[in-house]
Amino acid sequence: MLEEQRTGPPGDLATIFGTNADPTTPLPPGEVLTEQTVLASHPAPLCWISAEKPAPQLVAALRGEHHRTGLWPLLLCDGDEVFGERCTVGVVPPEPREHIDRWRVADVMDRIWEGLVQADEELGPAYDLEAIAPFDYTCPGPARAGNLLADPDILANQQLPRFIDAETRLALVPVLRGRTC
Repeated sequence: MLEEQRTGPPGDLATIFGTNADPTTPLPPGEVLTEQTVLASHPAPLCWISAEKPAPQLVAALRGEHHRTGLWPLLLCDGDEVFGERCTVGVVPPEPREHIDRWRVADVMDRIWEGLVQADEELGPAYDLEAIAPFDYTCPGPARAGNLLADPDILANQQLPRFIDAETRLALVPVLRGRTC
């Protein structure tokens, strides 16, 4: 079934990813990217990736449909990366979506910060204080919530054209929640 999703517009993404519904917005040609590990005898679908750059209006429409589809649009902007069938990096399965909902932001941030400031034999030296200034080796934690000055969806949609160039690709990733974490 995944093989027929490799070219042309995607078919039934809701079935492939086990999400709520397919997007009503027509999608450009693309492919389903699957887990690429030697342990995967039946590779799991991870995301759908467009074969061409997306229009900002498409990304905005898909963000608006997330609550219905369960698919969150991401812009892939690494011009040095090759996505899809010819992916140049190993793609491993993400945590199950139901596990991610139990994560606490502060705990995740602490673990990442710890990795940045601790020297490791394989990963190399830690960042020095000058590189992480104005912070130190103690994780600063999440920023306090501020007051919204404008609708985040409107602002995000206005900024989309700034992030899309000829190398940009659109990914649709199955997630339980989007910006409203």
